[in-house]
Amino acid sequence: MDAEQRKTFGKICMEVGLSLAASVCLAYVAKELFGDFDGIKLNPSQKTGKGVVMRLDEIRKRRKEEMDDDDEEKKLPLKPLTLNSYEVVIAENVIDPTTIPVTFSSIGGVSCKAEIYDLVVLPLLRPDLFLSGNVEVTRGILLYGRPGTGKTMIAKAIAREGQATFLNVQLSVIMNKYFGESQKTVSAVFSLARKLAPSVVFIDEIDTFLQQRNGDESALSSMKSEFLTLWDGINSDASGLVMVLGATNRPYDVDTAILRRMPRTFEIGLPDVQGRIDILNLMLKGTRLHSSMVDFLPKLANATNGFSGSDLKELVRCAKMEPIRELTKEYSEAAVKMEGGKGKGMVGPPKGTVVRAVEVRDFEVAIRKVHKTGDAAKSYKNKSKAEDNADDGVPAGPQIDMRLIAQMMAQMTGGTGNGGRGGDGNANGGRRRGFDDDDLD
Repeated sequence: MDAEQRKTFGKICMEVGLSLAASVCLAYVAKELFGDFDGIKLNPSQKTGKGVVMRLDEIRKRRKEEMDDDDEEKKLPLKPLTLNSYEVVIAENVIDPTTIPVTFSSIGGVSCKAEIYDLVVLPLLRPDLFLSGNVEVTRGILLYGRPGTGKTMIAKAIAREGQATFLNVQLSVIMNKYFGESQKTVSAVFSLARKLAPSVVFIDEIDTFLQQRNGDESALSSMKSEFLTLWDGINSDASGLVMVLGATNRPYDVDTAILRRMPRTFEIGLPDVQGRIDILNLMLKGTRLHSSMVDFLPKLANATNGFSGSDLKELVRCAKMEPIRELTKEYSEAAVKMEGGKGKGMVGPPKGTVVRAVEVRDFEVAIRKVHKTGDAAKSYKNKSKAEDNADDGVPAGPQIDMRLIAQMMAQMTGGTGNGGRGGDGNANGGRRRGFDDDDLD
């Protein structure tokens, strides 16, 4: 080998060595960034899962202490809990029931609370009753109804009073861009639920996750199939109670196979007059009220026909703000004026100032500001259409129907104007049960 060949061979060896060194460095960096190359980026605490396991053990111990001491099996020490990397990710969404302030007694306007309690909470608290009575526990329940009627609140109450592990399944946690990783995460949901049994797997807005399959072969369809297969597996598993609870306002979009696995469905409808009175009393609990509010609440309940529990909550909040706004009006006006910072400094009256009691006039102001869910969007849509027609030379019709507000104000002030659906305003009366588009949208 002459000098020229040796020089060429040396260059080749140097290039090969640099390539190998670069590959080793790249592999080290990738290992640090992506953990075990399983498609899930894990931080140091998740790699070991120690922090998550400790938190779950605290929940398990607390639940065990709250149970009766009569059962000898409950006195046995807890089995050690081991989690894989996928279960650690799902365990981040396990909710500690003691941190949830919602109970069934704090939910108003829902007539089927007792039956839901018997179907979901009672088997978690007293499984011996079902075993001795040879009654099979329902493994799937679907809550459906209009937005703001209390479906998620019921799920929170179940988690609080059921003393069971509550897994809040989120699509953002399950979905993964790597092929096959979503199925492994779905499998981890059920394996973790079995390890922590008795447990409740809650899927909010279930129609976005388990909607109708249209024959496509997408990754989402494969994930649904995995979910269905594993769900059938837990139904035949007698090692522990695992219940799936779903909530949606579009039940007709949920896959039929999912509906079959949720044999009990409950429509959480709009509250009737008595339900609205109960909700208003709950929302106003602990609030200083003027004496005139005692006779006014039934009138307000009649005037808010068609309001959901969420709408009533916002109505009460708006009314409670009026006494505060009276105290801070001049300060707020100064703060928003463009006068070079005159509004800066102390906002509102001196600390310790007592806010006056809520009066009837506060709700008369609030009823003009707060409307039923969707009414503002519909009004804006009609207004936009009217403006477009006016631009095209078509005379614009009335953009806002003031009759509804006038009717509500007449009812609140004791006048007539009941109109429409009768004095009790029961949104559920006469409605046929079933999945009807017009009932839910």
